[in-house]
Amino acid sequence: MKKLNHSRDIDCLIILGMHRSGTSLLSGCLHLLGLDLGSNLMKPTESNKLGHWENYNLMLAHDILFKDLGFRWDMTGNLPKGWLESKAAHK
Repeated sequence: MKKLNHSRDIDCLIILGMHRSGTSLLSGCLHLLGLDLGSNLMKPTESNKLGHWENYNLMLAHDILFKDLGFRWDMTGNLPKGWLESKAAHK
């Protein structure tokens, strides 16, 4: 990843938030400040015409994991106990 501040390198940055909470706005702003978000970003949609600034590959991996665990992105609650050791998590 590119540097945001010349004094520190960033290996990984995770932006978490609820649907429609401003995560795309924050990601887009960080991109304008020089953060490299990768090359495979989700395309703009009708609900977010400026883009989501979200890595498509990571979103797809999460969707597959949730599907294999019987979950959806819009569900609340905890993942099942031991999910990290599940077959789904190791695909």
